[in-house]
Amino acid sequence: TYLRVCPHSGLGDSSEMSTNCSRCEKCLRTMIPIYALGRMEKFSTFTQPFRTDRDGLKWARKFSPYPGFVGEIIPFVKKHRPAMVPWLRAAKLLGYLRYWSLALIPGFMKKRLRSFGYFIDPFDEKGANENPQILRIISEHKS
Repeated sequence: TYLRVCPHSGLGDSSEMSTNCSRCEKCLRTMIPIYALGRMEKFSTFTQPFRTDRDGLKWARKFSPYPGFVGEIIPFVKKHRPAMVPWLRAAKLLGYLRYWSLALIPGFMKKRLRSFGYFIDPFDEKGANENPQILRIISEHKS
């Protein structure tokens, strides 16, 4: 089944046009219920699909504490895949810690960290999501 939700897919070569990055908030929010329903294998458009309940921890990297998805996802997963709930709760806790830790970093430190390419500020609209093309360029530069 074809499903494209990612705002970042299709930024590179033409082979990426039909894929989802599987890293941004939108991809993770989409994969959690699909996996909970046991239908992940039906969607070949995710580059890094959930394979185990533990993959729910990936949510911590893009967690946002604003109401909405957070209040709906745990009850949904509890109903359809209860074994995944502890992993999502851990991701939620880690996500809160990450979110508020980043919010408290002073501006001068953010600027210095950004100059090394190691810091993406989720509060800055331009850096709100990871861009796979930029990540590829950074990894090529390091090697």
